[in-house]
Amino acid sequence: MTDHTHSDSKLLPVFALFFFLILIVYSNTFHASWHLDDFPKIVNNSRMHLEEISSEALRNAFTAYRGRPVSSFTLALNWYFGQKSVTGYHIVNLSVHVLSAYFLFLTCLILFQSPNLRNRYPRDEHFIAALAAVLWAINPIQIQAVTYIVQRMASLCAMLYILSLYFYLKGRLNGGGKSRLYSYLACLICFLLALGSKENAILFPFTLLLVELIFFQNTKHPKKRWLVLSQVAVAGGSAAIILGAIFLMRGNLFGFLSGYDGRNFSLWERLLTQPRIIFFYLSQLFYPVSHRLSIAHDIIVSTSLFRPFSTFPAILGLIGLIGYGLLQIRKRPLLSFGILFFFLNHSIESTIIPLELVFEHRNYLPSMFLFLPVAAGLKQLLTRYRKKCFMYLMLVSFVTILIAVIGIGTYNRNRIWSNATTLWEDAVRKAPGSSRAYHNLALGYQRAGRSFEALEIYKMALQGKGARKESPAFLLNNMGGIYYGWGDYEKAADHLQKALDYYPKYRSANYLLTLSLIRLGRWKDAEENIDLLLKKELKNENYLSLKGFILLKQNKIQSSIIWFKKGLRLSSANRDSLIYMGTAMGMIGKYDRGIWFLRQADSLYENDPIIMLCIADIHLKAGMKSKAAHFIDRFINAVGTNRMETFLKNLQHDNLAIPYSFERLLPFIAERIGRKTIDNNKMADRLLNSYSGTGL
Repeated sequence: MTDHTHSDSKLLPVFALFFFLILIVYSNTFHASWHLDDFPKIVNNSRMHLEEISSEALRNAFTAYRGRPVSSFTLALNWYFGQKSVTGYHIVNLSVHVLSAYFLFLTCLILFQSPNLRNRYPRDEHFIAALAAVLWAINPIQIQAVTYIVQRMASLCAMLYILSLYFYLKGRLNGGGKSRLYSYLACLICFLLALGSKENAILFPFTLLLVELIFFQNTKHPKKRWLVLSQVAVAGGSAAIILGAIFLMRGNLFGFLSGYDGRNFSLWERLLTQPRIIFFYLSQLFYPVSHRLSIAHDIIVSTSLFRPFSTFPAILGLIGLIGYGLLQIRKRPLLSFGILFFFLNHSIESTIIPLELVFEHRNYLPSMFLFLPVAAGLKQLLTRYRKKCFMYLMLVSFVTILIAVIGIGTYNRNRIWSNATTLWEDAVRKAPGSSRAYHNLALGYQRAGRSFEALEIYKMALQGKGARKESPAFLLNNMGGIYYGWGDYEKAADHLQKALDYYPKYRSANYLLTLSLIRLGRWKDAEENIDLLLKKELKNENYLSLKGFILLKQNKIQSSIIWFKKGLRLSSANRDSLIYMGTAMGMIGKYDRGIWFLRQADSLYENDPIIMLCIADIHLKAGMKSKAAHFIDRFINAVGTNRMETFLKNLQHDNLAIPYSFERLLPFIAERIGRKTIDNNKMADRLLNSYSGTGL
């Protein structure tokens, strides 16, 4: 079959239109900051940090996010070229979005060549396909999949998904022999890449079935109906096998259901709630005003068919819409496809998997064909009133204004995503009952150094209902972190213990609690706490070195050395383990060994004043005063004489500091400072007088 629809002279201007429209409405996003899952999945994910092109580094890049090697690799490449600079990530995300819109246009265009659509819209195909793609691409609901960096996983999957569909249609309709084979091969490759970007691409076989049923099959004949049923079986079987293989590779076919253990809703409640959310998504898509869009939403969980009352009508409405889509297959194929494609591609993230109840980026792929019947309807109206000048002008103006208003709405909404503060202040206004919104606003304030404001907002977040049962633990942990930073270790320990009461497996809270107990001098409690962490994760060099430090401070030197050795076996470059081991060796008189460990630390962590002070201290213990002088001078230069008194005073009263021999160090430091300038003599005298004789 010959392709009469595609024309390079028409396709290039359409691509330029998409490029410039999308560029304009997203032009204020190139410096939008990291948000939410960007931190654990990219910024703080060492496997994602591609520093060199080597087999091990590439393997880490592909496996940085389990089950999504393709999207993980593209994010790792961004890190390779720009590290934490967000601009490169946004350029790639926007490029993916432009290509998605263009491939959607091409797919819509080739659909018009299918047997059940051919000659229905003569000479209108380009207009309808272009308008449908534009209305989808500039809709504000897509922002979350484009501007939110880590959601490249969703947008890349959708781009490859729609490209796979395009190649399938191309093979189905055009050419023969090798041309058709190459198209199908490209379809398969794109499908596998989409599946490697995000798991919901598994529904692609069902989409092909839907395309066959709506655009290619004449279901009036019994034989055709049986053919369709066999295709359903093949598509369903293929999807089930691939999906089963994915979960089996993760170790448990139904293991994902354990995710409900940490949720504030059950599987049944999620299934009851999702029909209401689906209708909410539809309302956002067709009425995308700013006050209805947010990173967080207040959603009342449905606990029965009539609690809340809208639950049962939503279920009936969902069944009715799907039924209507099935009934309209022959009469209104575009409308039928838009409806059924939407529901089909929501069937993973909006059914049994224990994800958050609502996230706008989940509409990126499902909404791709929703605007196709809308565009066709608008074109039919334009054709009908073409000879009525006033009505035609009104319709043209309406379409133009519609595109402009939606585009302006997207541009303005993108401003909200510029940083964590603007994003979550907006979320708090729109979802005042959402603990998640307050939590993340407080976290944004905390990262910006606005700790007092953050603490008050954390308190407000505790009054709301979080998305997970452990949500209060996260809030209390962050509050404990603020108190710890202020030096109020009693309050820090109290909040961290409460966090652990909610979530006993919370390792970061347990670790910070251990540090707080050390600061308070509660050595026995600190040791019990670190032992709990080591039971959960024995191969953690930070836990091992801290265990040894606690023993060292209790003068159990030989026992501490055993733990430092364990830590150094895991990581020979661990700063704390090297410092602690060197200090411990010096305390038992093995000065050469102690100096060796401390020199290793000095070579790895240059100009670290703590390391220099440790090396000077062990040299003084060993009677090597001239060598100690070298490191004391380096120490003075690193700290600066203007900060020296405060620095040393803090060390003397810090339980997390190394047990220095201050009775030897302070006179020597005073002597070296006094030699530098006459003006420093008074400070040297104060240093000598500040030593109480007890040290640590």
